Amino acid sequence: MTLPRGFARKIVERMSNGRELPRDEREAYFLEFVNIFFGRFISDINNKTGHPSRFVIPVLVEGAYTDNADTAYSNMVSTGLTGEYGDLRIVIRYDVLPDYSNLQGLAKEE
Repeated sequence: MTLPRGFARKIVERMSNGRELPRDEREAYFLEFVNIFFGRFISDINNKTGHPSRFVIPVLVEGAYTDNADTAYSNMVSTGLTGEYGDLRIVIRYDVLPDYSNLQGLAKEE
């Protein structure tokens, strides 16, 4: 997810009820927002597929972002919008992995 700095500040301001926070706490609040935001996606995906999924631990990067991830994913969903704070972009890259839970159950039966 890439978003304008002003939008990130507004999120933290609302989460902290307008309290002034040190930088490390602002970052912690924002990363918690990211966990909650994407956790809703993950929950919905899990419910629709019937399989557990997970996402990587979010990292906060300020400034220009260039995607240089080594991991290649077979699927991608991307969306963007523009609002009063500027442009927001959300990209979800993913793979659908095999369900190994049945194999583990069979191994226990043998």
